[in-house]
Order: sequence, then structure tokens, then C-alpha cells
Amino acid sequence: MSPLPAVSTPTTFVVFGATGDLFARKIIPSLYLLYCEKKIPEVFSVIGFGRQALTTDSFREHIFVQLKTAVPDVTLHSTGTFLELFEYHQGEFNDSASFEALGEKLRLRDGNCLCDTVKSFYLAVPPQLVRTLAPHISEVVPKNTSTRRIIIEKPFGHDEESARDLNRY
Repeated sequence: MSPLPAVSTPTTFVVFGATGDLFARKIIPSLYLLYCEKKIPEVFSVIGFGRQALTTDSFREHIFVQLKTAVPDVTLHSTGTFLELFEYHQGEFNDSASFEALGEKLRLRDGNCLCDTVKSFYLAVPPQLVRTLAPHISEVVPKNTSTRRIIIEKPFGHDEESARDLNRY
């Protein structure tokens, strides 16, 4: 396994299941803490991938409400720049067109910073969706163009055999 990139490496963090409970309760507060401690790259963005019909603005409002629940003393003023890191991408997990549009967003980000960004794909979804998502992610980010990681939320399968099967993806 390769070491984690330096904090200055431009990074895009794509979260599948971005309107779900795990993202709201755990990921948003964690990202905010890392942001406050300046432990995320200077060029950093989060693309929330979900099925709900949201705009980026309504997604940011959702993030603020969830963050306020976890960190009661935050204000809209204190989170303004943090909220600008987030963008929403509506799509279906089994729809190639949704992933083609996501791939275009990622290529645009690479073009804006004139480099390949590190791309981390966080699967805040049930384990059975890994088989659906992994091939689409592979198509979006060709193996030879970028540093990419898939982060799978546990539980990782429901027994040893299903965990081994998931690991093949």
C-alpha cells in the first residue's frame, strides 16, 4: 500500500451516500475538524453523490444543519469557507450516465489545478452496493492517470466469505 499523499496534494473526496445518516453524523463533523486544524490539502473539494434531487446550495444547507447538530457552537460565518468545499452530484448508483457526468466533473477539477488530483471515493453505503459502484468508479478514473482510493465503510460483508468476495473488487 502506498503512503498517504502530502497535505499539499490537491484532493477530491467523493462520497457515495452523501445524504445518508453516516455522512451526516460522522463524516461531516470529521471533515470540519480536519478543516479547522488545517489538516486537509489547500486544494480540496468534496463531491457528494446521492439520489436525492438537491442542488449544491441545498446540499450545503443540509451539511450546515448536520454540522450544527454535532458542533452546536458553529455559525454560518465560521463555516462559510468550509461549506464552499462541497458540491452535490445527483445520480443513480447503477447508471453509467451518472458516472460519466461525475467523471467530467473530476476531469474539470484536474484541469483547473493543471494536475491529476488525488481522488478518494468513500462508500457510505451498504456493502452489497460495492459490486455496483466499484466498476463504475474504475471507469471514471483510469488506473494510469491519478492516485485513487476506494474507502469502504464497514461492515465489510456479512461473513468471511462475503468479505473476501468484496475484497476482489
